[in-house]
Amino acid sequence: MAGDELIVHGGLKSDADHNLIYQHDSFLIPLNKDWNNRTLDAPSIVSEAPGLLCQALVVDEEQTVYALGGKLSADGRVKDTQANSFYEDRLPEIWALPQSNSKSSRSWLKLLGKNAAKPMPPNFQQIACGAYSYDGQRAYYMGGLISHWTTFGISNFTQDFGVAGLVSFEFDSKELTNSTNDGQFFASRFTGLNEKPFKPGPMFNIPFGPDGTLVSFGGLAYPKATEVEYGAGWSNLWIFDKRKNTSYNQPLKGDIPPGLGADPGTFAFFMAIDEANETVEIFAYGHFNQSSESDTIYILSLPAFRWTKTSFTNYPRRVGMQCQSAGNNQAICTGGANPESVPLWNSTDEWSQGLGVLDTTNLVLKDSYDASASPYAAPELVRRIYENKSRSIADDVGLAGGQRNF
Repeated sequence: MAGDELIVHGGLKSDADHNLIYQHDSFLIPLNKDWNNRTLDAPSIVSEAPGLLCQALVVDEEQTVYALGGKLSADGRVKDTQANSFYEDRLPEIWALPQSNSKSSRSWLKLLGKNAAKPMPPNFQQIACGAYSYDGQRAYYMGGLISHWTTFGISNFTQDFGVAGLVSFEFDSKELTNSTNDGQFFASRFTGLNEKPFKPGPMFNIPFGPDGTLVSFGGLAYPKATEVEYGAGWSNLWIFDKRKNTSYNQPLKGDIPPGLGADPGTFAFFMAIDEANETVEIFAYGHFNQSSESDTIYILSLPAFRWTKTSFTNYPRRVGMQCQSAGNNQAICTGGANPESVPLWNSTDEWSQGLGVLDTTNLVLKDSYDASASPYAAPELVRRIYENKSRSIADDVGLAGGQRNF
């Protein structure tokens, strides 16, 4: 989300003949006016930035959008309608979409990479499927995989390889920093083909502490491993103190989602901040039981460190979508497909234009966006957690002694 727009970029789309095509255009979904998903005509930008899978989109204080990483589809039948050098050389690169007074004049610029103003640092690979977040000064990227579909140097067409290290990207200086001494959960630098692949769950920068605090949970390790061996699982919260460069594990309580070993790519994760009650909620939206007839939502509330299972249901189920809080009591969900469809893209989308809007307070899915909606308030079943409960946060979990900057 950049300013009064939600930027949608990259991925695949299905054409009228059910052929998959790389989506290079960037769509600018307005947040300052009402719309519904049947009639919305969102402005778009024809982009030179490659429309890849698993790209990370982050935003700085100037509302410039950056695209990091990404990969090609392993399905050789995917068509491409635009020539792009990445498909020829698969060299790592970072792109930027600055703000402009005129939407028609906005365009993506290659910041780092081949033929850019600044080269990528040595030893960096084109990473994909990692967890990412950002604050006002920098973006953070952990986890991720490299493969033949990110790097020409890997000839194996079917295997993914893990990468190691924590990457941070400074917005002002455009500098990339890579550290490999930050604990088992970090992964971003390729150190050899013996790394065990690991797809982390989501990562968020929550407003606890003067600089915010990074948190994460979930993930998927190959081959199947216990959460003690890889990742924090869904029953623990991984917490990273950015000032101390130290990570912690905090046990979680409540309705622990049955998500251990689940591919994070099948869920939609997003964060909403209840400023009036000084809580942060992380929503996990997806099908937690393969035999379930509908999707549901689990909510992790901080600082209670407690999961709550909601009664929300959505049918047909949906995978591969993205959701983003609009800064009020709505989240906009884009993309995705019905997992019952074979292949996934060979069906009529139940959501017009692939758009859905979730009322995050009342937990109702709708097809319209209200620009004058009320500020976000946590759902009632989450607010009950804090009735007559202490709201303190212990120093030893790395959340700056309970300091919250809302």
